[in-house]
Amino acid sequence: MFRASQRAWISWLSIGLLGLLCATLAVLQYRWIGEIAIAERTRLREDLQARLMAFSRAFNDEIATALHALPSSRNRSFQLIRRAGLAFREGEEIRFLSLDKQNGRFAPAEWPSDWIALRDRLERPFDRGGGRPAPLADEAVLEVPQFSPDRQEWLIAQVDTDFVKRTLLPEILRRYFGDSGMTDYDIQVVTASMPPSVVDGTGPARTNADASAPLLDVRPVGGIPRGRGFGFREGGPREGRGFDRGPGGPPPPNGGPGRWRVLARHKMGSLEALVTRTQRRNLAVSGAVLLLILGTAAMLVRFSREAQRLAELQMNFVAGVSHELRTPLTVIRTAAWNLRNPKFRARPDQVERYGQLIESESGKLEALVEQVLLFSSAKAGHAIRERVPVRVATLIGEELASFRNATEDRNVIVEESMGADIPVILADATALRHALRNLLDNALKYGAKENNWIGVYAGKFAGASGPEAEIRVVDRGPGIPAEEQKRIFDPFFRGRSAVRDQAHGTGLGLNLVKAIVEAHGGSVQVKSTPGIGTEFTVRIPATPREVENEFTHSAG
Repeated sequence: MFRASQRAWISWLSIGLLGLLCATLAVLQYRWIGEIAIAERTRLREDLQARLMAFSRAFNDEIATALHALPSSRNRSFQLIRRAGLAFREGEEIRFLSLDKQNGRFAPAEWPSDWIALRDRLERPFDRGGGRPAPLADEAVLEVPQFSPDRQEWLIAQVDTDFVKRTLLPEILRRYFGDSGMTDYDIQVVTASMPPSVVDGTGPARTNADASAPLLDVRPVGGIPRGRGFGFREGGPREGRGFDRGPGGPPPPNGGPGRWRVLARHKMGSLEALVTRTQRRNLAVSGAVLLLILGTAAMLVRFSREAQRLAELQMNFVAGVSHELRTPLTVIRTAAWNLRNPKFRARPDQVERYGQLIESESGKLEALVEQVLLFSSAKAGHAIRERVPVRVATLIGEELASFRNATEDRNVIVEESMGADIPVILADATALRHALRNLLDNALKYGAKENNWIGVYAGKFAGASGPEAEIRVVDRGPGIPAEEQKRIFDPFFRGRSAVRDQAHGTGLGLNLVKAIVEAHGGSVQVKSTPGIGTEFTVRIPATPREVENEFTHSAG
């Protein structure tokens, strides 16, 4: 007993240490996954920002290239620029030259009505922004100051937003985000004014995003090609060169905040939400793995302890069977030796006495062997054989008659009461009789020591699925402790009092009762109060009406 308790203590100590280790790993994994989530969030944000900046540079470069190509039509200039003009200061007046797309020249023209506000601002002195007037209401109109040595000039161009949304933006987005990236992110182009308005994209203008970059941000460039008759150099554009790009080509874009901004947000709502979901999923998987390890270890300990307990029960069963076998065999051998003695053979009363003794002990051996064989059959799923309609009252009466004959010298009072409406059941009469005999033997062995009384009652019970036959075996013995009542139907189990009193038995009887009753589709229950007595209740479903009618007619 001490060894068993010591092994159990060691097992649960191991589980405790494993649980502590798993808890430590859980804390460390929580911290590590948190650090990984922060690093992943930073990486994704930086990667998205880098893509948007590359997208912004490519977009602004397209716009800058189109502006540099004016007034010629190279590089999709006239597709990107809906209309353009040149403004320059003469005295206190701002003159305007409109670009004629047919001949690629700037010609004097009246200020467009929607650009009058721009002209008014250009005429006013400007004191901040590096000589750059305030933005127009139309964010797609660019006014780019020109560095001319003899006068102040501005190139004014209106971007064709339809072409930009239809062609330019999808091309550049696909180049830097690919098809998969475009499905992962919501890309929106909005104006830089407050409140912003949507240029391209779905939904209302967003004010927050995972990353953003400026668009329509073009720096001032060199002088404009001179046109004939307006104080410009004769000969029109300089060999088709357009703007003076200066050394190193077009100036870099992103020189300021830009007229537009491109915003990107993950379709999960934000990169924060994406990383948080991934973090939670990783934590859930890690936690599940740790719980699985801990649960597996606990189950292994439980199964090992259960196997150990079963092994101990089996050893007790072997010891009990050995004892049960040794006692009658010893008695039979002694009686046989005495019968061989001529002195005893000459006495008929002694011969009869030893013959009865041999018959009684061999009957015990037969019952023991039969019980072991029944247990083996029940474990193989053959607790019962053929089932036929059986009258419960008749079966109980036959078994009680045999039981009374076996207990005549015990002066046991067997009280019986059979209801008049007990339904017929489909049963293996031999197996059911064996189960009833086990209940009676237990009542006699454990419940009738102090009070030689056993009650057997049968009647009809209204079950949930139909009528049932009910058999109750009651005694007024010491009862069964509450902690043992859940285990009395386990194989090889014997209560503490049976072990203490060295009562004969194998621990298979009640297990066989349960197996036989359940094989009939019924149930067996125990109700016991220490010091008052024990009651076993067996309920078996009634025979279907058509089978019962046939049985009644044939028996009738």
